[in-house]
Amino acid sequence: MSFFKSGIEWERANCIGLDREAFFNADLTSKPRIDSEKKSLNKQLRSVCMACPIWQDCLTWAFKNEDYGFWGGLNEFERAQLKHKRSPQGLFSDLAKYGISERQIRSLM
Repeated sequence: MSFFKSGIEWERANCIGLDREAFFNADLTSKPRIDSEKKSLNKQLRSVCMACPIWQDCLTWAFKNEDYGFWGGLNEFERAQLKHKRSPQGLFSDLAKYGISERQIRSLM
């Protein structure tokens, strides 16, 4: 399915108008262990996503269609871990701060 024909209201996304490079920074998302600067950016991106009205649609899209980038509050490493039935260290405790449960995330896969 095409990104633009997905039925998702992408124009409502909080990331519209923000620096796309931040959401597709390979150094940020591809490594399981990241330095403090990258961890800070990861946290900033997650806060943008978790306040977004379409984060669930975005994450569902990413699980099915995207191997790279930061989508729906999760980076590519976290999504890959979840797809392989693993739980990325600290992910669910971090998401709990936003009122998001492991069950909610797994239901979007």
